Amino acid sequence: MKATSKQRLVKADASHVDGGVHTLHDVNVPPSPTWNYLNINGLTIQIQAPEDAMTATSGTTTETSPAVLAQARAHGHMSPGMVEAFKGVELGCGEDTSNWIDAHADAYKFIHIDKGATQTLTLAIDDENLVATSNVYVDESATLDLCIIESVGFNAQALTNAAVEPTAGQATEPTRASTTLDSKKSAGHNLRLIIGADAKVTLRAFITGTSRTYLHNTGIKLLDGAKLEAHTYLLSGDMTCVGCVPDLYGTHSQAELTARYLVGDKEHLDMNYVARMRGHNSQCDMSFSGVLQDGGEKTLRDTIDLIHGAKGAAGIEDETVVLAGKNLINRSMPVVLCNEDDVAGNHGSTIGAISPEQLVYLTTRGLTEADAIELVSRAVCDDAYLHANRELAQEQVLATTRRVFGEKAVNDLLLDTADE
Repeated sequence: MKATSKQRLVKADASHVDGGVHTLHDVNVPPSPTWNYLNINGLTIQIQAPEDAMTATSGTTTETSPAVLAQARAHGHMSPGMVEAFKGVELGCGEDTSNWIDAHADAYKFIHIDKGATQTLTLAIDDENLVATSNVYVDESATLDLCIIESVGFNAQALTNAAVEPTAGQATEPTRASTTLDSKKSAGHNLRLIIGADAKVTLRAFITGTSRTYLHNTGIKLLDGAKLEAHTYLLSGDMTCVGCVPDLYGTHSQAELTARYLVGDKEHLDMNYVARMRGHNSQCDMSFSGVLQDGGEKTLRDTIDLIHGAKGAAGIEDETVVLAGKNLINRSMPVVLCNEDDVAGNHGSTIGAISPEQLVYLTTRGLTEADAIELVSRAVCDDAYLHANRELAQEQVLATTRRVFGEKAVNDLLLDTADE
């Protein structure tokens, strides 16, 4: 596994910056808008820009300079075609968000997983690297275990552990550091991931929730026979925007994506998933589930786009939402777009609350109504902890559990999973 960094290529458009606050437009816009009065066709958000944003110069696209290409080839063993290929990867949060993150990235990486290799990689977005861009190319027949962690109070040293010799089946870990969170600063990560022919990637992302705005922006291109398994855990957070575009470009490419979320009081989660089905006999399954607590707000746009030429393609999307409180807002927009014959697309959404009968049953077992709601909500954190395959991810999940539910919940979680 090879990695290289480069200097910031462009700056965000200065006209969008006002006193250190940057306005992002057309965030998480779906491919096919619906009625405007539903307030689900994307959003405009204001974020606290990094220190250099107030002096940003204009520019709206990322250009790959000859020096950058030379550096990527020298340190990352990437051909010019590999580096240029990242420019064609579509990201889920939109162009304005993608350009802003690229322009203000504290760490900008090209990472190449060699042909046939089996490796692990950890990327952490922390107080030292609030904004980062990672361009990962997984070569033909390679296998990658990738973990992304939005962490508070930790330092990933160089964002990636690419300098560590890879060992099959062994995860690398970022290094801790004592830092103080500035909750006014926003954070974000662009991930452009290209999965080569017959390569396989397992991706886990842990968004562990802070009082800042976080932009989780992902684009994935799958070539012939490529396979992706992606699991995202969204554990609370003031304002979290998630955009993901799996582009199933290759024949027989496969993608399975899941997301579990917990949204609490005065928290806002906004998601946009778009599966571009291009390859013959490609398959994509997307599943979402989560809990909305009192005062929480969640928006999900999930689209299966069956593009002309994708003969034999099949896409499935489903969502299950538990409404565990009052004064909450849930928006769900499942869509199937079809421009091809001989394809299959299915979508659905289930929304409900804990039934009175279930509450009666739980109270007979000694639980109050508040205890029952907490039990359902905590299940999201429990599941995240069980699937956290990095020590840093486990610690961040426990920290979020402690912040939201208290020390007893952490002790119960550790006790329940001690024998797992």
